[in-house]
Amino acid sequence: MAKLRTINWYRRIIGFLLYVVVITRLDIAFAVSRLARFIMNLGLEYEEIVNRVLYYLYVIRFLALKLGGLDKFEIYSDALFANNTFDRRSSQAYAIKLFRGLIRWRANK
Repeated sequence: MAKLRTINWYRRIIGFLLYVVVITRLDIAFAVSRLARFIMNLGLEYEEIVNRVLYYLYVIRFLALKLGGLDKFEIYSDALFANNTFDRRSSQAYAIKLFRGLIRWRANK
């Protein structure tokens, strides 16, 4: 019964974190997507990582994006080829900033 309660807790927390990623916190998107992969195969190490993500959100809860200032348009990108240790698939991402604020991003496998 304790294991079932832990699995339900994990699923609820992952759902909450996915909602938070979509609405406000893009900076935890990669970590949450990795944690969501193990929603059916729960281990103690994943619970510890979820707790670290929750602690990170607690620590930065008063931080926000600051727009304005430099009239600068920046684009960053990155790609890793066959870096996933589970299925050897590649991943890539990009971020676009305007006035020091993130206006568009994407990451996929």
